[in-house]
Amino acid sequence: MPNWKKVIVSGSSAELTTLNLSSVSNAGTDTDKFLVLDAAGNVDYRTGTQVLSDIGGLSSGGEIVASVQTYVDFKSQTQGGLPWGGSTDLMPIDRWMGVWIAPSSGYIEKIYVSPENANSPTGTFSIQMYNNASTQGTAVANSMGSPGTNVQFNFGSPTYAFSAGDRIYLDLDKSTNSCDFYAVQVVFRLDN
Repeated sequence: MPNWKKVIVSGSSAELTTLNLSSVSNAGTDTDKFLVLDAAGNVDYRTGTQVLSDIGGLSSGGEIVASVQTYVDFKSQTQGGLPWGGSTDLMPIDRWMGVWIAPSSGYIEKIYVSPENANSPTGTFSIQMYNNASTQGTAVANSMGSPGTNVQFNFGSPTYAFSAGDRIYLDLDKSTNSCDFYAVQVVFRLDN
């Protein structure tokens, strides 16, 4: 039962300056305790884990989000390897030069691709992930759209997972799209 120390009443509102809760039980393994005000004006009990989830936070030892932003010029090719840094020409499919070495275990969460010059027809675009030179899976978008349109390719765990030190290669296939220059952002979830 709460032990009210001091309440200030002003007009039609009351302000609680001190509240002592003497009978709150231990929250098991999560001993952090928080009181939060919900949308209905009620005071609710939340554990530390619940508060982290409420605000979209990560606990220590959890995952971190990292991304790589690059640009790809296909030139006369329709398919090839993603260059992981800078503005670089697409690598031919038979040359394993475009690799990213994973700093820790994790997975590719999603990839954004945007055509950056005229694009017609707006056809299929696919991204295939290779892990240590073995095919791991493919994500496809049925329409790339006009210049400046961000298209999201959904990946995720466990299908697109990797371990620390793995060599990740992404093969891009623009199919019938006429655009040659694309902005690409790869979003990772990495173990902390």
